[in-house]
Amino acid sequence: MKNHVGGDHYILMSKAFHDQPGDVEGLEAHWASETYDIETIEVAVYYPNPDDVPAPAVSFMQRLGQFWRFDSYMVRRMLGGQPHTEFRNLPK
Repeated sequence: MKNHVGGDHYILMSKAFHDQPGDVEGLEAHWASETYDIETIEVAVYYPNPDDVPAPAVSFMQRLGQFWRFDSYMVRRMLGGQPHTEFRNLPK
């Protein structure tokens, strides 16, 4: 079956199958849903290598907020604003 799971190395099982034996020992389940021709089913995805876990998706609103912060910073700089003179993320 074709699925939408990112990565090359993973274990995918339906919730119905997962409910029989339970979790894969030593691995964290990442829950998702997959839609096929007939229905949508809940699935558990396990990644044997933690580096294979895909990064969470960024929503449209989060991207818009990032763009707005960057764009407003650039406009202030173009209008003659000064850059920050001290590092605000470090203790004094």
